[in-house]
This record gives sequence, structure tokens and C-alpha cells, in this order.
Amino acid sequence: MKFSFNLFIKAIILVLLYYPIFDLVLFYSFVFRAYLSIGYVPSYNNPDPNSLGFDNHQEMVYFSGNLLPISLLVLIALVLVSLFKGKNIGISKKHYIVSFVSLLLSFLTLLSPFFKWFVD
Repeated sequence: MKFSFNLFIKAIILVLLYYPIFDLVLFYSFVFRAYLSIGYVPSYNNPDPNSLGFDNHQEMVYFSGNLLPISLLVLIALVLVSLFKGKNIGISKKHYIVSFVSLLLSFLTLLSPFFKWFVD
């Protein structure tokens, strides 16, 4: 089987476009795990997320949030290339829409009480 560089680049771009969904699932799985552990919906300073003992999961959430700006930059770059060059690189518009919606949900999550609790 021959290695195709274009296929590899498209795969990387698709992973970056769908990355915000992974980040949302990871964050809300931490919140859900906390809910199952303490028996109620966590809120600001009740309990401290560090006291739950989910250190690895918490570190993964922190790390995954750091990569969201890269996903945003890829989306912006692809949209700009499509608009100015009038050239599609072979990625369907539905992928752009899903990426945009998931990035919007990620932004709204930053404003949520769960995020305030998490960074507490």
C-alpha cells in the first residue's frame, strides 16, 4: 500500500476539526464522574475538584483544553483558504459546520458554572 501525503494531511485536518467534540466529552465526563462520586451536581467550591482523586482525568482535561486554540486556528485557516482561493481541499462543508458548532459549545462551556467549578 502506497503512502499518500494528501490523505495524511486530510486525516490530520479532520482530527483537528473534530477535536472540540473530544474535548467536550472529556470535560463533561469529568463532571459526570464527579456527580457519580459525590451524589450531587458539583458547584463552585463544592467540592474542590482536586479533592476528588481523579488526578489523571483532571490532567487530561487541562491538557485537552490547551489544544482547542489549534483547532480554532485550523478552522479559520481552512475557511480563509476556501474563501480567497476558491479552492476546496476535499473536505465537506458538514465537517466545517460540526467543527464550528462544537467550538461554539466549547466556548459556552467556558462560561458555564461547571467550568467555574472545575477551575476553582
